[in-house]
Formats: sequence, structure tokens, C-alpha cells
Amino acid sequence: MNKSFAALAGVVMLAVATTGANAQTRITYKSAKSTSSYYQMGVQIAEAVKAASDGKLIVTLEESQGSVQNVMDAARRGADYVFTTPPALVGLAQAGKAMFKDKGNPRFDDIRALFPIPSLTMHFVMRADSGVKSFADLAGKKLLIGKGSFGASEGAKYLKLFGVEDKVELANVELNNAVAALKNGQIDGFVTAGSYPAPNVIEAAAGTGVMLLSLTDEQIAQTKRTRLVIPAGTYAGQDQDVVTTSLPVVAYATTQMDDDAYALTKAFWSQRSKMIEGAAWWAGVSTQMLANIEGKIHPGAARYYTEIGAPLAIITAEPLAGTGDRGRADLDRVSSRPDLLGIDPEPGQSPAAHAAGSALGDVRPDPGACGAIRGHRARSGWHGGGRMDRRARDRTG
Repeated sequence: MNKSFAALAGVVMLAVATTGANAQTRITYKSAKSTSSYYQMGVQIAEAVKAASDGKLIVTLEESQGSVQNVMDAARRGADYVFTTPPALVGLAQAGKAMFKDKGNPRFDDIRALFPIPSLTMHFVMRADSGVKSFADLAGKKLLIGKGSFGASEGAKYLKLFGVEDKVELANVELNNAVAALKNGQIDGFVTAGSYPAPNVIEAAAGTGVMLLSLTDEQIAQTKRTRLVIPAGTYAGQDQDVVTTSLPVVAYATTQMDDDAYALTKAFWSQRSKMIEGAAWWAGVSTQMLANIEGKIHPGAARYYTEIGAPLAIITAEPLAGTGDRGRADLDRVSSRPDLLGIDPEPGQSPAAHAAGSALGDVRPDPGACGAIRGHRARSGWHGGGRMDRRARDRTG
């Protein structure tokens, strides 16, 4: 009897061990429409996480109609929910303002950041022979800005802000025809938003020859957006850095997620170099972009960032359950001693809260900015090294 019981116990223990070894944690990742570049990024993240975790962490993509829906769903989803949105929308949800007015939910306060993904980057693309070198030169030119996208709404806003709204002729052409229209002389330029290097800009630069307009510091201040530099060599014929604006986008979870947040964040950064091989837009993502995160970082993600010495001036997060005083001590140490991360902090300074207009209700990249960018680096002279310039907010040593 004793031998039989021991044998049975051994079989049960082996079965439990085998089940544990093969156990998978599944995470739902909700980002954008299936035709968008951000959905493609989600596919790449899912592949990267699976590879980094040896198949123990499985990310399943879920199509979304926009960032507002993603944030709203955070109030009713569980611990396995990850979503993407501009940080400004999280702030609006927590404050119950704009598109979240009368839709407040205390669970919005449980949203926590994990890691940044490529930003929506504004491109003002002009024919190289158009003679346009500044926004003032747009007077009398024909410009295509598209309809219904973030790039279209931002483009229209910038033309008004910079005093050329009534001096530019807007082309009644779909943005997905921008490259052809530019090539055959129908338009002098087009406006597009997408993670750089944007496929439509790559194509235009290679086939027609283009010039990208840079914004001055005064113009950037007018837009109330984040300053971003597109490095020289990103596009064919681009021999100088281009200063423009962007809308940061971040992957979020909630406090319901446990230490999977640590594993997910670590997997993302550990696989970044491999993701760059598949799509060059990942080269523009760096830990410097953590400065764009407004609000609290998930404690699991924060723990990973402290381990690698990431440039976080302040980490506002609670210790993970089970880490006790050690978790709190790690976070307090970084919060009170940013110099430990090689940062020269500015006392009392926090990331600026960027204005979020109604256009954020359905944040979509432009049609021409969609799809993977395999093999474009060779054609465009892309060399990576994108950098998010927060105007000396975080200076790393």
C-alpha cells in the first residue's frame, strides 16, 4: 500500500512539474486597427516577447478603433490587459475631462506605464525643387494633408498657427496617393504623421527628391507638442537633422498585473535590436523616451528600469506585492537620488502635460505610414539613433 501510494504521489508530482514547466501566461495587447502601423508593431512585440520568454509569455493582439477605446477598456479589463495610447489621454481619463467627461471611473487611476513605442511624428514633405525652405514659403503652394487622421488635423492646425492657412491651396486628393501626386507635379508637398522612417516619405525621397521642413523652437512651443529630431540620413538626400514634433505613444497595463509587467518590459527591451532588423522604426525608440511618460510607471517595469540604470528622473510607483520594504527602498532610492542614474535633475521639474485636442479621440497614423519597413534602411540611408529631445530635462551621463 505504501509503495503504491508513493508511486502515485510520484506520478502526481511529475505531472504538476510538467504542467508548471509548460505553463503559459497570456496577455491581450490592444493597440489600433489591423491595417495600421501600430497593429504591425503589436505583431512584432508579440513575436519578440514569445522569443524572449521561450514561449512562456504569449501576447495576443486585439484590434481597436482608437486610443480612447483602449483607455476606456482599462476600466473593465483584468490583469492580462495591455494597451497603447498617448500619455495625455490617460491624464484626461483620470481627470474626467474632454472625451472622458461624465465617463470617469476610479479604475482609471490604476493605469500604469510599461514602455514607450514609436511616436507619431509630423512630416512636412516638399518637393526638393519647390523652393520651400520654411513655413512662410508655403504661400501660393499646393499641399496635401489628407482627411480624418491625426496628421491631417495636426497639419491643418499648424498651417493656422503659423499664419499660412489662407495662403496654401489644399489638394483634394487622398493621402495614400501623395507620392504619385508629388511625382507628377499635382502637389508641391504633403503632410503625414507616422513613426519614422515613414514608408511614404521613404518612397518620395527615393523617387522624386524631397525636403523636410524643420520647425523653430517658437513654432514648437505654439504647437504644444513634444520636440523630436529626425536624424540626418534617415531619408535619401536628407543631409541635416530635421526638427519636428511628435505625439508620444506608450504601452500601459494596470495595477492588477503582477510581476508579468517586469517580464514583459524586460522582454521588450531585450529584443529591441532584433525588432530593428525587421522594422527600422524601432531604432527611434530608446530609454530616453521614458521622459515622455506622464503619471505612474508600473512597479514591475520600474524595477527593470532601475536594474539597467534607465534615465528616470522620478519613478512614481508602488512596490510589487511581495517585495515589501525592498521594493519601496529601490523606488525611493531612485526617486530621491536621480544622480545614481547619471541624471542632472532640475528641482521641482516634471514632464510637461501636452494639450490633447479632440483629434485624440481616434488617434490614427496616416494611411501612407502603415506597414512594416523591411529593407528600407539600405534605400534611405537609415542609420538609426533617433532621439527624443526633451530640451535638457533629463541629461544622462
